[in-house]
Amino acid sequence: MPAKLNITDKRMLLLPGMLIKARIIMYPKDFYEALSINKQDYYGLKRRDPAARHFSVDHILLVCKIYGIDGNWILGLQNENPFRFQLTAQSKPDTKGPLFLGKKKATAR
Repeated sequence: MPAKLNITDKRMLLLPGMLIKARIIMYPKDFYEALSINKQDYYGLKRRDPAARHFSVDHILLVCKIYGIDGNWILGLQNENPFRFQLTAQSKPDTKGPLFLGKKKATAR
């Protein structure tokens, strides 16, 4: 039976995807390498392996310092924006690039 994750582990596992979406990091490995976490431990937590280590207080503090994440959000005391800053237009996902699969705008010829 998979181990139940606590709120801090759940939110720490959400962060790589959020940071990629905000264009702060490129790959999940950038996240766990910045925290000096083994790839196996990171993916073990993601798979809810009972033998996997949990994120420590030092990991949480490091994430807050490196990426500007609000520690209250990680601890579950706040449900709003986890970033301590407002995302700018540069860090928001590009919806006009060639990879955007939305509706095409009609162009006049």
